[in-house]
Amino acid sequence: MFSQIGTTTVIQAIRPHVIFHMLYHMLLLYLATHSHSPSRSPFPSSKRGCYTPDLHQDTQFLLSASLVNRSWSSPAQILLFRHVVICTPTAFTPLYNAISSNEPRGKHLARHVRSLSATLDAEQLQSLSFARAVSLFPDQTTLDLASFSHSKHAQPFQRDTKPFLILDDEEVSILRTGPLITCLRLANWSDDSTLLSKRLSLCHTSLRTLSLHGGASVPCFFPTTSLTLVAG
Repeated sequence: MFSQIGTTTVIQAIRPHVIFHMLYHMLLLYLATHSHSPSRSPFPSSKRGCYTPDLHQDTQFLLSASLVNRSWSSPAQILLFRHVVICTPTAFTPLYNAISSNEPRGKHLARHVRSLSATLDAEQLQSLSFARAVSLFPDQTTLDLASFSHSKHAQPFQRDTKPFLILDDEEVSILRTGPLITCLRLANWSDDSTLLSKRLSLCHTSLRTLSLHGGASVPCFFPTTSLTLVAG
């Protein structure tokens, strides 16, 4: 009786649409892997099936789906690459190797990237890697960038007090050949007060939405008449 009550309590605590979402994915993967003609088993065409109940991309489901068979691999990988997050060199390296190759598959995936989120500091992802990543995605429209002068995990006595430039001239030059960014989210917790002006100089003709957090403010020279500004 106790176990039944406990089980009932747990089930009631989970929202019904969450249970449906889990069962739906389990059924899709089962049908795909147990079908008599697995290569013909269609990838779920409904975008709802590729998102969590909280409307975030269901990365775990897409990773599992990409391993089912060839007919599922390509569409699942395309959806995985729509929103790229790179915060460490170890995360950047395999991405760069997959996209920068001369293989048609890599270029095909690069064209489907729409947003990139990155964290830059002196000890994690380096600015040059970031600039190269952005330059690889011709149709990217959204950039979410957080910057720190030191590692977020460093203790105060470990932090370098020297000014840290997030983007130098070489990196700005690489970014200049990159995609047209229409939505920029910038959280600048670094000592580099030039970061925003450098980034805005690269997308001032295409930018439509700007979200700022930390020590960043819109330069007086930047036109804001056609810009949606979200201040943090």
